[in-house]
Amino acid sequence: MTYSSLEAEYNIRARHPEHQSVRDGWAASSAQAKAKFAWREDVRYGPAARQVLDLFPARAASAPLLVFVHGGYWRANDKANYGFIAEPVLEAGGALANINYGLAPDTPLGEIIEQTRAAILWLSNNAALGKFDNRRIHIAGHSAGGHLAAELLATDWPAYGAPADIVHGITAISGVFDLTPLIGTSINVELGLDQTSAQKFSPLFHPPPAGAPMIVAVGDGETEEFLHQSRSFADMCQTAGCASELNIVPGANHYTILNQLDDANTPLTRAVLRQMGLL
Repeated sequence: MTYSSLEAEYNIRARHPEHQSVRDGWAASSAQAKAKFAWREDVRYGPAARQVLDLFPARAASAPLLVFVHGGYWRANDKANYGFIAEPVLEAGGALANINYGLAPDTPLGEIIEQTRAAILWLSNNAALGKFDNRRIHIAGHSAGGHLAAELLATDWPAYGAPADIVHGITAISGVFDLTPLIGTSINVELGLDQTSAQKFSPLFHPPPAGAPMIVAVGDGETEEFLHQSRSFADMCQTAGCASELNIVPGANHYTILNQLDDANTPLTRAVLRQMGLL
């Protein structure tokens, strides 16, 4: 594809100038959720400035935990915008952690991945703070967060001194699983990827463990490249023996798809709660 065609497929903010109004809706819903539930802000899980998380403990002990990883092409955004996810999760009996991580270009992509791994390890070792069972950790991520969720599932966790199945399942929403097309876009100005590093950090080329449960979700109003990314990743995981479920959400684009997680009755939220054992 040419530069202009790749840019049109992956420069999502340019494609959706209304994105800020969608984000404003997330912020308003997050404020309501934060007023409703007890939660801890900026809990530190590592030494870097942005290695902090917001923790919404479960109402009762031994609950499953959902870890949400925000998007922003690894170079923008903040956990503060996603408190709205707490309401359906906590009402169903789970716990929620929204994590931050360092941003490019100051933090290289490899280090971003390592920081998210550190967050999972910290949460596993501090489960009592959130009243959750560290054998029931699930991850959901949107856009770049979908990529990071897939990277976390495919991690060799015993190399980090953790159980191989520390991540019990993931939901990757509108993710980028093959980073090589980004080399030819403006996004790469801050990421600095070349062919070698793009493949190294692409979950499409690193199958997760066989049997791993996952939901791959994408809006039917997204670009052809984002639809292709999700279909290709779901197919790869299916071939690898994973319990992979492809969910193409009708009437949703790259931003509005996340509104699904603000409602306990949407098909995507119900799929996440089922994966967590809450339905």
